[in-house]
Amino acid sequence: ARAVGSLVGEGEGVHAGARLEGLLVQKGFGMHLLAPKDLRIYTQLQGGQVLQRQSVPYVQDLELLFNRLKQIFDGVSMTEKRGLLCVQVSSVVWVLKQTAEYVVVEWSSDPIADMVADSVLAVLLQLDQTPRLPTRPLSLTNTPNGTSVIDSAEDSSQEPVAEKDIVTLLLRDIFGNESVSDSKGEVANQADECDSDCAIGTVTVIVIDGVEAIIDHETNTVTSEDDAFKGKVQRALQRIRYALLPIDIGC
Repeated sequence: ARAVGSLVGEGEGVHAGARLEGLLVQKGFGMHLLAPKDLRIYTQLQGGQVLQRQSVPYVQDLELLFNRLKQIFDGVSMTEKRGLLCVQVSSVVWVLKQTAEYVVVEWSSDPIADMVADSVLAVLLQLDQTPRLPTRPLSLTNTPNGTSVIDSAEDSSQEPVAEKDIVTLLLRDIFGNESVSDSKGEVANQADECDSDCAIGTVTVIVIDGVEAIIDHETNTVTSEDDAFKGKVQRALQRIRYALLPIDIGC
């Protein structure tokens, strides 16, 4: 193939074996390597972008979706687009509240955006199967650069509790339902063995064959008299924490 167009200038001074990226186009019996911006100059083709929109039934509050996506991705924000309240995911996918009955998922098609859109659609379908939850009004405030963002006056104290419930649920999958208990009710007595700073509402107790480990979710520490069992619980807790970290897709 012969490099043409702006790729020729970019390739000057490039050493042998260096990587040169472009579009490989067959024209007649020849092969040309050219930059995407030169496509319409050297061929009768033009580049384009596919904007995808999909309507999805959704009767829940948009803030529920916002909070759920924040647990999965980095760069999730509540904003406004075309006069509609929407959730923006890493600047590649937008979920617009079209009516009270459905939302519109919108994205420009590319491998990363398609992957994120699939995840957002899965979350929407899952949330739509849950009973309708009570809603509270959302307020938008204008920033100096002209964009609108959600009012950050939300109860952040609920987030650690929700995360603790998720961790406890995953620990039950690992160690069994009978072995893992939270600190409500029957675990209150066992939680007395925890440090004095350990709050009753923030501990999980794991008991296997009489060996006990207590997890303090506020300090993310594990206490147990058995070092081997303590290490096993710590490794499981570390894997769960890593799995719960939001995904940064680099956009």
